[in-house]
Amino acid sequence: MGLIYALLLILILACVIGIIYIIYFNKLQDCKVKIDEAESIIDEALRAKYDTLIKTTNIIKSSIDDNKINFKDLESLKEENISKRQAVAELLVEQANKFVIGNMGEKFRYMIPFVAALFATSVVSNLISLVGLRSPTSDLSTEAAWAVVVFIMITAQKIKTNGFGGYLKGFTTPIAVMTPFNILSELATPVSMACRHFGNILSGVVINALIYGALAVASSALFGLIPGVVGDVLSKIPFLDVGIPAILSVYFDWFSGCMQAFIFCMLTVMYIANAAEEG
Repeated sequence: MGLIYALLLILILACVIGIIYIIYFNKLQDCKVKIDEAESIIDEALRAKYDTLIKTTNIIKSSIDDNKINFKDLESLKEENISKRQAVAELLVEQANKFVIGNMGEKFRYMIPFVAALFATSVVSNLISLVGLRSPTSDLSTEAAWAVVVFIMITAQKIKTNGFGGYLKGFTTPIAVMTPFNILSELATPVSMACRHFGNILSGVVINALIYGALAVASSALFGLIPGVVGDVLSKIPFLDVGIPAILSVYFDWFSGCMQAFIFCMLTVMYIANAAEEG
């Protein structure tokens, strides 16, 4: 019976891994294509910047030879010779600018550093488990702290838009009887933001732990079938825990971690932008 259970467990795990591999293989290929496209864009940008530098140098040399510098020729040259690292950094900053301004408007430009820092902190906290450390976001207090800060910013924006009296009056709309429900709805905002992020990250941690445990049991049962001392020794080594969980981490660590960081930041900018429009 032990052999049947072990073979059945291995078959189930193989089916699950096969399904996950098929689902996410295409996504990994798409990511590779996008990375190649990004590298091509960066290389083209660097070549353009190099050409601009050469043109600038030639203009300056010719101007020095003529004992004068024509600044009008330099006005159109806004590019500088930068490294690939700086090009990537500028690309990230540009995407942060587009994300915040595109969803909140030009008047919320001051929010760009906060949203970018929030996203970077969330991504690093989610992915730090890849190096063997416990993810800070698997503790509800981390997401709760972020949610409280965002809730304070939302409330401040509502008071700034409507005034303190208008903010309090908003709880009585459309009728005074709805006041308790409006208060609960207001308090539910930070709770839902924190629990959504925490739940998704913690579920990934729990599922990974269960998979490691199941693979250890399967490895012990499989190698325990080998007779003698060799079987006793090999059954104590979780061979199946090596390599197989890495496939699952593509979703539970990389994809889910980055996606939850994006969702938290998207909710942040949308809640604050909506608070500025309430009147």
